[in-house]
Amino acid sequence: MNLRKSALLFFVFLLMLACSSEPSKPSTALPYSAAKENLTALDYDAALKNLDKTIKAAPDEPVGKEAAIVRVALLTAMAQGSSVMAEAYGKGVTQPSARGQTGPYTRMRSDYLGMARVYLMDAMEAVLKQRANLSDAPLPLQITFPNFSGTEPAAMDRIRNGMSVQDAERVRTELENSRNNMARLMAAMAGAGEDVHKGHAAFQQGAVDLDSRVYLMELSAAFYKLRAIFEAKALDDVRYLRTTIEVVQGNLDALDKLLAARPDKAMQARAKKLRADCDAALKKIK
Repeated sequence: MNLRKSALLFFVFLLMLACSSEPSKPSTALPYSAAKENLTALDYDAALKNLDKTIKAAPDEPVGKEAAIVRVALLTAMAQGSSVMAEAYGKGVTQPSARGQTGPYTRMRSDYLGMARVYLMDAMEAVLKQRANLSDAPLPLQITFPNFSGTEPAAMDRIRNGMSVQDAERVRTELENSRNNMARLMAAMAGAGEDVHKGHAAFQQGAVDLDSRVYLMELSAAFYKLRAIFEAKALDDVRYLRTTIEVVQGNLDALDKLLAARPDKAMQARAKKLRADCDAALKKIK
């Protein structure tokens, strides 16, 4: 009996030792910290992966919610950056100097339009998940403001004029466009409007409490502008065009509820104008 009891106690001891020696689960702060470093290095693909890891690990925790905001901003900025590149190649292919590279220019335009579509769809899907849970409570965000450049990359002019650009420079140009667009979007979401320097100053103070109404308004405006990638002169995809406009309308419905609880005349007027634009755009494609 004593032997059995001793053996049982020894087994329990081993079990407790094994449990205590199990590796601890990685902190959700780790992938988010890595994502912030990725953003500074313009490694946006890695940033998206680390933001995804953070969100999946802690969807209801402050770090997960903050990562979700950053992810939406990044995806939207990447869609804008790709759209700008597509527009440049579309103009460049019509220039006399591009006669010898019509094929490559046309493919680059098509590729960038396709990339913009993917980024935009992912951003809108994320906002669909967010907007039902948005309230009057502020959205805390503490992140390094993008190193914004007041001028566009030099290669953009060469692309628009049909001149050759090396792949490395093209990729760098794409990343810089996305970075600049993210800076503009973050400044706008922080309530600075088009004043990027004011937005930069706000983030330099530390954590910024985003107004959920401003957050929805600025993203809706960005999504509506990006609808152009689905119009006849670009991808010519009526289904995606309608979807984009309807997502914006849904965002505006959510925004109206927030504005009913805490009115803002200027924002209400802006939202009303955007809704009218959406209605007019839908009528054109029905």
